[in-house]
Amino acid sequence: MLSRLLLFVCVLSVSTSALAQSELSEPQLAARDELDQGVIAFRAAHYKEATQHFNKSVRLDPELNVARLYLATAYAQEYVPGVETDANVGLANRALEQYAEVLHRDSANVTAVKGIAFLQMQLKHLSEAKEGYEKAAKLDPTDPEAFYSIGVLDWSMVYRDLAAEKSKLNLRMQDTIPGARACSDLRSKMLPNINNGMAMLKQAMTLRPDYADAMAYMRELYRVRADVDCDKAARETDIAAAEKWSDLAMAARRKQAEAEKKRTQDAGAGDNSR
Repeated sequence: MLSRLLLFVCVLSVSTSALAQSELSEPQLAARDELDQGVIAFRAAHYKEATQHFNKSVRLDPELNVARLYLATAYAQEYVPGVETDANVGLANRALEQYAEVLHRDSANVTAVKGIAFLQMQLKHLSEAKEGYEKAAKLDPTDPEAFYSIGVLDWSMVYRDLAAEKSKLNLRMQDTIPGARACSDLRSKMLPNINNGMAMLKQAMTLRPDYADAMAYMRELYRVRADVDCDKAARETDIAAAEKWSDLAMAARRKQAEAEKKRTQDAGAGDNSR
């Protein structure tokens, strides 16, 4: 997902290079030179060097949002999810600060909105991440990844809360909820996120019919819904639906792998014919 953000940033950086040099001041020209050097370092995965160039670029031209987007993404690339040291979390916070600066200047910048949401997800701030992807989906309703991410977050919140409830009852995750009242209460609590997640994943697949990852998370949502089904027939129906989505996801992945293999073979044949 982060690589897709980078692709969009690259497109933006190309568009800035089209500006007439005569229209730019000396600091602006210097800022673009630092941006270019940063991009070279970034593409070589030299992120610390890249951040130095991007920092210089935004100091020289604070309005150059492309440089801020690259700077934020460079910090995000260095951040390691799950490592709670001050230095590591500081990288995520610096990335969030830069994305926020972009939004301060351009409130509809989808790349910055998704960048913040992505980092909030990595930081386990699930509600904030979901709000971010919901905003991204409103800004660009043709983006399947925004809807997919909302579905993933709905599943993540349900799974987290379900695990916590089962732990209180001294149950393992594979154990069923004992007692009709306890099951009914838990189902009422979980169902809104489950239903919303399914709706978001269906929308993602409407926009991208071969979306194997979305199919896989549909499987997971049916599994957690089966966990809070309070009668045996409903549970068996949802388990069967989960298996169906599992099969669909595997078939989609096989189809994608075959298509990629064919593209590689065609490219090789084209090179050999030259």
